[in-house]
Amino acid sequence: AIRVAQRIVKARQLDVYGVGGSALTALETEARLYRIGINVHTWAEVHNGLTSAAILDNRSVAIGISNTGRTDETIQMLSVAKASGAYTVAITGNPDSPLARIADDVLIAASPDGYLQPADLSARHCQLFVVDLIYLLVAQSNFDRTTRLLAASGAAVAPRRRPMRGVAMPRSVARPATAKLSKEPSEL
Repeated sequence: AIRVAQRIVKARQLDVYGVGGSALTALETEARLYRIGINVHTWAEVHNGLTSAAILDNRSVAIGISNTGRTDETIQMLSVAKASGAYTVAITGNPDSPLARIADDVLIAASPDGYLQPADLSARHCQLFVVDLIYLLVAQSNFDRTTRLLAASGAAVAPRRRPMRGVAMPRSVARPATAKLSKEPSEL
C-alpha cells in the first residue's frame, strides 16, 4: 500500500475503475483523494473509462476495483490503462484473478465467506478499508498541504451545514473542524 500511495502522490492523474458495487467504492476513493489535491477521476461506464484509460501515460496511475477480479469491464479498462503506460493497481478479493494478473500491484480486500450478506456488502467494507489505508498514506505524504486543503474544503461547506432540529450544538461542534491526521505512517 505504501508503494501505491507514493505513486499516487507523484501521478499527474489517477483513474479509478469499478462497476456495480465496486463503482461505489471507486466513488468513495475519488471523494477522499480529490479533497486532498489528487487529480482523480472515477469511471463506472466502460466507454468513458476506456477513453480515459487510452490517454493515460507513465505519469498516471490506474486502479481497478472488483471483488471477484473477474468483472470484464474493469479488466478491459485496467488493461487499456496498462497498455497506455500507466502504473496499474488491482483492489480485489482474489489474488489469482484476471484483474490481479494484469496489475502491477495487487491490494487484497478479501472478506470471509458469509461475513455480511449480501456478499457485495462485505466486499465493500473490505474495499473501503483498503481505500482508507491508501487515503491516509497519501494524506500523510504532505501533511501540511493535506491539512490546508481539508480546512479549505471544510470552510467552503460550513455555511451550508445546519444543526439538527431540537439539538443544541456546542460551539466547538458548530465550527468547521480542522483535520487531525498523524504525521507518521508508522502510527497506522
